[in-house]
Amino acid sequence: MKTTLFILACIILIWVVLLIVLGFVSRSGKPPGLSDSRLASCPSSPNCICTEYESDNKAFVSPVQISIDSHDVIDDAQTVALEMGGKIVSRDRLYLAVTFSSRLFGLVDDFEIRWAPEPGLLHIRSASRTGHSDLGVNGKRVEDFKNRYKALQKKKLPS
Repeated sequence: MKTTLFILACIILIWVVLLIVLGFVSRSGKPPGLSDSRLASCPSSPNCICTEYESDNKAFVSPVQISIDSHDVIDDAQTVALEMGGKIVSRDRLYLAVTFSSRLFGLVDDFEIRWAPEPGLLHIRSASRTGHSDLGVNGKRVEDFKNRYKALQKKKLPS
């Protein structure tokens, strides 16, 4: 019995140490940024969600459709990301890079937004910097962002 408890305690300790190390490693990275004016595609691991590549069945979710011509798209995206607890890393008129950190181990996720005015789409990519699984955190973050962004847009519509 004592041996079993000792082994179990060692396994738990190893996992905690691993998560702490991954937290430190993830803080040294940076968002991938744009490549050929598009967000980076997702890796094969299930810790990334992206609206940019419809052919990626595992990581794809639909982008935010914006029907009005607005110059405030990135401003509004920044407002929502900050409300959600994000930290702004980089920004220009068509792109926003934000990071989110987990409370317990400080694991960093990159959250990027690309505004495509011509088709009126707001593309989003949310990915963990380290590890394999994110337990669905990035998917939930993207959906939360989309819902908050749409709510903000509704508030701005004239009555």
